[in-house]
Amino acid sequence: MKTCFVIGPMNPDHLPKLHWLANKVVSEILKDKNFKVFTPDVQQIGNIMDHVIRSADRAELVVADTTGNNPNVLYEIAILDAMGRACVLVKQNKNEGVEQVESQADENRKENDKMAFDRAQYRYFSVTTGETDQAIEKLRDVIEDTLKRQEESQIQENPLTNFFRAPLNSMAPTRGLVTGYFDNFIMPTLKGKVTEGPPFCVGADDLSLEIVIPNKVRLANRSRVERLKVKKIILPVTLEADGREVKAFVWNPELSGNHDIALLDIPTALVQLEENVRMRLGLQDLNVDADDYKLLEKDEIKQFLRYLKHKINENIRDVNIERRLKVLMVDECRNPGMFDI
Repeated sequence: MKTCFVIGPMNPDHLPKLHWLANKVVSEILKDKNFKVFTPDVQQIGNIMDHVIRSADRAELVVADTTGNNPNVLYEIAILDAMGRACVLVKQNKNEGVEQVESQADENRKENDKMAFDRAQYRYFSVTTGETDQAIEKLRDVIEDTLKRQEESQIQENPLTNFFRAPLNSMAPTRGLVTGYFDNFIMPTLKGKVTEGPPFCVGADDLSLEIVIPNKVRLANRSRVERLKVKKIILPVTLEADGREVKAFVWNPELSGNHDIALLDIPTALVQLEENVRMRLGLQDLNVDADDYKLLEKDEIKQFLRYLKHKINENIRDVNIERRLKVLMVDECRNPGMFDI
């Protein structure tokens, strides 16, 4: 069963209105669509904020009651925006009944209830508390349209997705890249034995491994690595590790200025970080020579380096393996000018 999470002010005065919105309006609209509709006050063990974030992350649809511009609700909407989750914004108007002269307090309440500036340009929908049929009629089309956009994998519009052209959580593959690189290359290489390559390293099973991080993501592409191989700055080797072959390189001792034999790798996965830079530039044109591009590129490389070192520190307990592994920026390695060819 799919879920619809209805968030809003949780104070005692507003909670009945939130329940009305969830149980009488939204539930009626979704009754034939196999949805469970619920609010944050359902009985749940554990931290309430964990429950809210978990529920928002799992929900097919979120309806946010922004009445009163409650800070907690606005914070939760920001989280949803970062996730790129489908969210329908609603404000409830007071059912005045018989026409009355507005007091200064009523005028102040309406002024304070205006949609927050950074959200005012996006669609939100006002309903009158207690007017169930009217609210259903007003919200039915927008909820169905939002669900349709979800099914068609369209990006939900909000201030973040409009600027970055993607949800923030889709812009952060770095941790996943690092995990795959560590599990599928670094550990098998450190445990492997060289079976093919230059005679001076064949048979070795305890060589050091140097991970060289270039200062530009484009320098990690395969054509650049191939050029280093053609120039014999690095030499290809094959290792046997855990029943499979791993391809790596070894420094050419004649050209590296260091006759200590060491394996090396340039993580070609770094190239994928350019898409992160592109999205973080938002609506700007991609200009690799622009200061803004260089700043973001440097930050993406720094994040990759930080995640990689954290992964190594958390997972390598064998001192003998740890001492054989080095992660170096290109200007720290034995051939700092290797990419200048």
